[in-house]
Amino acid sequence: KDFYSLELIIPGFSKKEIDISIHNDVLQVEANSKDSKGRSISFSKSFRTPKAGDVSEVKAVLENGILNLSIPKLKEAVPISIKIE
Repeated sequence: KDFYSLELIIPGFSKKEIDISIHNDVLQVEANSKDSKGRSISFSKSFRTPKAGDVSEVKAVLENGILNLSIPKLKEAVPISIKIE
């Protein structure tokens, strides 16, 4: 209700190997690593950010290979309830 949520399953990457950036309303997630045999492993995905999202307050949490991103909605975009008197 108060934020947009995005969940990415990217097992095998640590926090240090993942780069998250936002440029021109595009959220970019990139990850680079090497496997036990020295081969490069990479992942890249781009998403358009919601116009009603506050991209300056994005939160990212990586847990058990699942990256959760939350983008708070701008105050103007959060619905409010009005009581009838």
